[in-house]
Amino acid sequence: MNLGEIRTMTRTYLNEPVAAFWSDDELNMWVNRGVRKVTVMIKNVSRYHFTTRANFQTVAGQEYYQLPANLKDLKYVSKLTSDGTELPMSRAPWPNPFAFTEDPLPTTSNTQSQDVPSGYWIVGASMRLLPIPAAAVTIRLYYEARLVDLVNDADIPTFDEDYHDMAAIWAAVNARIKNSEPTNDLAGIFKERREDLLSDVFHRFPMPAQEVEAYLQGLP
Repeated sequence: MNLGEIRTMTRTYLNEPVAAFWSDDELNMWVNRGVRKVTVMIKNVSRYHFTTRANFQTVAGQEYYQLPANLKDLKYVSKLTSDGTELPMSRAPWPNPFAFTEDPLPTTSNTQSQDVPSGYWIVGASMRLLPIPAAAVTIRLYYEARLVDLVNDADIPTFDEDYHDMAAIWAAVNARIKNSEPTNDLAGIFKERREDLLSDVFHRFPMPAQEVEAYLQGLP
């Protein structure tokens, strides 16, 4: 469903088919709150559920690169070789990234012609590549994109359509507060739908007892 359809469903739960007490803008606000709530529920059990990716090209002698504007949580970084092989890159964590970086720290003055980035630092909204690339290399980022509000009626939430109704239910729960109406009935429906969602997401994971191998299993 898109924003317009979710808002219409919200009005159904509020028993107000045409805007009167609640404006479209008010319900859009609550729908977006519902979208964020359901998104967080999914992330709590499936941390890579909303992972996306983006590539960028390095420039010879340049060590700092701006991260994507919509990046919220960086998951994994790799570099692509000329034959398409994807190689992992190591991250030097703070508060002391020097301890996890090869010594001496490379600079533009000692960059070698064969230098290819093998690690990186995250410095604010930028990425520092080490060693400094001596030529163009393709870097691939896997990350969770920052969630943006639905604005136009045609906008669609990023989570599974099976659970778009949960955004409408949560919007109605919050909207009822304006009219001092009880929310127990809708809260109960939302709780049941939450159980449906969690069961569905968990079903996509392998059963630990079936997938885990015992220590030294298979050795003679």
